[in-house]
Amino acid sequence: MTRLACPCLGCGVPVMGASRCPNCAPRKAKTAARGYGAAHQAKRAKLLAAAYGQPCARCGRPMLQGQALDLDHSDDRTGYAGFSHRRCNEQAGGRKGARQRVAQREVGKEQSRRPTGWQAPAPQVPSVLTTAGGAARVFDRRPP
Repeated sequence: MTRLACPCLGCGVPVMGASRCPNCAPRKAKTAARGYGAAHQAKRAKLLAAAYGQPCARCGRPMLQGQALDLDHSDDRTGYAGFSHRRCNEQAGGRKGARQRVAQREVGKEQSRRPTGWQAPAPQVPSVLTTAGGAARVFDRRPP
């Protein structure tokens, strides 16, 4: 089966297997910019062995050897909540991101709504104009 190239959503260049070409694809911030730089990685490596057998900071279930664990930031990202299962950490991040997107949409809806007290303009009353020949002509007065 042959796959056809589709146009990039950003620039229209044909691409295969993606919706955007490499130039238009969104770039993820570097690990240090997201709070996972060398200091975070060193702290995680130092504390990881002691985390097994302890309860997850998110779900409270024990973290077992062989499970993927993350050194979890607090929700406000000012510190660490402790170790958590990778799945628990990613789910919490997904829920937080979804809440933020919903809140942004709500702000957009509020800005697009009409202000309180808004009323539709009064209907235009047709005016009558008498021409030089005496014939009456009806026209609307509408703003340009």
